Amino acid sequence: MIAHIPVREKLDGALVIRLAETGAAVCPTLATLENTLGERGDSAVANDPALGPHLGSAWVERLTVNRSWDRREMMPPYARAEHNVARLIAAGVCLLAGADAPIPSTVCGASLHRELELLVRCGLTPSQALTAATAGPARIFGLTDRGRIAIDHNADLVLVAGDPLTDITATRSITKIWRAGTACDRHAFPGRSGYGTTNVVSASIASQIIRSLVAATAPVPRSVLTMLMRHLVACIERPAA
Repeated sequence: MIAHIPVREKLDGALVIRLAETGAAVCPTLATLENTLGERGDSAVANDPALGPHLGSAWVERLTVNRSWDRREMMPPYARAEHNVARLIAAGVCLLAGADAPIPSTVCGASLHRELELLVRCGLTPSQALTAATAGPARIFGLTDRGRIAIDHNADLVLVAGDPLTDITATRSITKIWRAGTACDRHAFPGRSGYGTTNVVSASIASQIIRSLVAATAPVPRSVLTMLMRHLVACIERPAA
């Protein structure tokens, strides 16, 4: 799995073909890149009436932390990122949805909605974007108990008002949430400065290990990557100490 779409240059055509032929998965993290390159998609999340009121003051602050300066003159154009993603889509490369949260200007959950919107803008259908956030990652990382609505799978569900298959932003109009079959009160977990700090650090360490293993020249057993991926999932699902 390759994280972060290149932005300094257009993707080499031969590389795009090879990615498609080998079945490699790419997680572009457009929601992070647009902020890094000065496009300020963070404002689109913070000011969205379907998302902003549910974030809490700490997460709204995180989304607006870098507004005081404009980096576009010093960085490559964000449009190149979307152009490169569009080329991957046209070639049939497997894309995964991820926002690289919670780095500054992104937050867990809400920024993923932005990522879905950007992936559709690049050329994925809404159905393909939803797969990139659910069944796709489960398949790539060998998580056989989640990602689809099926018998013996985790009952992790989100009920929305509207049809995300025709309008991907309908994923933001959340009316009910279930985790492992248990209904959750969305308002009971507003973003706050101390929430999940321990888990974020633990997840960051595991993520760095995964990246190192993926970059290693020697083959890495899939079971090892799956174990670390399950740890990352546990960091997200487990309340912070």
